[in-house]
Amino acid sequence: MNTNHTFITSSLPLAAYLAASGELRMRGSGSRIRSAVIVFEDEQTRGPQVERRFASGAMVNALAFHAQLRVLRRAIVDKVYNARPSDTGRI
Repeated sequence: MNTNHTFITSSLPLAAYLAASGELRMRGSGSRIRSAVIVFEDEQTRGPQVERRFASGAMVNALAFHAQLRVLRRAIVDKVYNARPSDTGRI
Protein backbone atom coordinates (compact mmCIF):
# COMPACT_ATOMS: atom_id res chain seq x y z
CA MET A 1 0.00 0.00 0.00
CA ASN A 2 1.31 3.46 -0.90
CA THR A 3 0.12 6.56 0.91
CA ASN A 4 1.73 9.87 1.60
CA HIS A 5 5.11 8.84 0.15
CA THR A 6 5.23 5.62 2.13
CA PHE A 7 5.08 1.93 1.33
CA ILE A 8 3.45 -0.18 4.04
CA THR A 9 3.66 -3.95 4.30
CA SER A 10 2.72 -6.59 6.84
CA SER A 11 4.91 -9.17 5.09
CA LEU A 12 7.99 -9.78 7.21
CA PRO A 13 9.97 -11.43 4.35
CA LEU A 14 9.19 -8.53 2.01
CA ALA A 15 10.15 -5.98 4.66
CA ALA A 16 13.43 -7.83 5.31
CA TYR A 17 14.13 -7.86 1.57
CA LEU A 18 13.40 -4.13 1.25
CA ALA A 19 15.66 -3.28 4.18
CA ALA A 20 18.46 -5.66 3.14
CA SER A 21 18.43 -4.50 -0.48
CA GLY A 22 18.43 -0.81 0.37
CA GLU A 23 15.64 -0.27 -2.18
CA LEU A 24 13.55 1.68 0.33
CA ARG A 25 14.46 3.16 3.70
CA MET A 26 12.56 1.86 6.70
CA ARG A 27 10.68 4.56 8.58
CA GLY A 28 9.34 2.42 11.42
CA SER A 29 6.73 -0.08 12.40
CA GLY A 30 3.21 0.07 13.66
CA SER A 31 0.17 -2.07 14.03
CA ARG A 32 -3.25 -2.56 12.60
CA ILE A 33 -5.99 -4.76 13.87
CA ARG A 34 -4.43 -8.23 14.24
CA SER A 35 -1.21 -7.45 12.33
CA ALA A 36 2.02 -5.56 12.54
CA VAL A 37 3.06 -3.30 9.69
CA ILE A 38 6.43 -1.98 8.59
CA VAL A 39 6.54 1.47 6.99
CA PHE A 40 9.11 2.49 4.37
CA GLU A 41 9.82 5.88 2.82
CA ASP A 42 8.79 5.76 -0.83
CA GLU A 43 8.78 9.23 -2.33
CA GLN A 44 9.11 7.87 -5.88
CA THR A 45 6.36 5.26 -5.38
CA ARG A 46 8.68 2.36 -6.28
CA GLY A 47 7.29 0.05 -3.59
CA PRO A 48 4.85 -1.94 -5.76
CA GLN A 49 7.53 -2.42 -8.44
CA VAL A 50 10.08 -3.63 -5.88
CA GLU A 51 7.44 -5.91 -4.34
CA ARG A 52 6.85 -7.49 -7.77
CA ARG A 53 10.61 -8.08 -8.18
CA PHE A 54 10.70 -9.73 -4.74
CA ALA A 55 7.73 -11.95 -5.64
CA SER A 56 9.51 -12.89 -8.88
CA GLY A 57 12.55 -14.19 -7.00
CA ALA A 58 14.86 -11.20 -6.66
CA MET A 59 17.83 -11.97 -4.44
CA VAL A 60 19.81 -10.15 -1.77
CA ASN A 61 22.72 -11.11 0.44
CA ALA A 62 21.56 -13.94 2.72
CA LEU A 63 23.34 -12.56 5.80
CA ALA A 64 21.80 -9.11 5.31
CA PHE A 65 18.35 -10.67 4.81
CA HIS A 66 18.68 -12.81 7.95
CA ALA A 67 19.95 -9.85 9.99
CA GLN A 68 16.98 -7.74 8.88
CA LEU A 69 14.54 -10.53 9.78
CA ARG A 70 15.97 -10.57 13.29
CA VAL A 71 15.83 -6.77 13.63
CA LEU A 72 12.23 -6.64 12.40
CA ARG A 73 11.04 -9.52 14.57
CA ARG A 74 12.61 -7.89 17.63
CA ALA A 75 11.00 -4.53 16.80
CA ILE A 76 7.59 -6.17 16.43
CA VAL A 77 7.94 -8.14 19.67
CA ASP A 78 9.02 -4.98 21.51
CA LYS A 79 6.09 -3.00 20.10
CA VAL A 80 3.61 -5.71 21.09
CA TYR A 81 5.13 -6.01 24.57
CA ASN A 82 5.05 -2.25 25.11
CA ALA A 83 1.44 -2.05 23.92
CA ARG A 84 0.23 -4.50 26.59
CA PRO A 85 -1.37 -3.11 29.72
CA SER A 86 1.19 -2.84 32.48
CA ASP A 87 1.53 -5.71 34.89
CA THR A 88 0.08 -4.96 38.30
CA GLY A 89 2.30 -7.45 40.07
CA ARG A 90 -0.27 -10.22 40.18
CA ILE A 91 0.80 -13.80 39.53
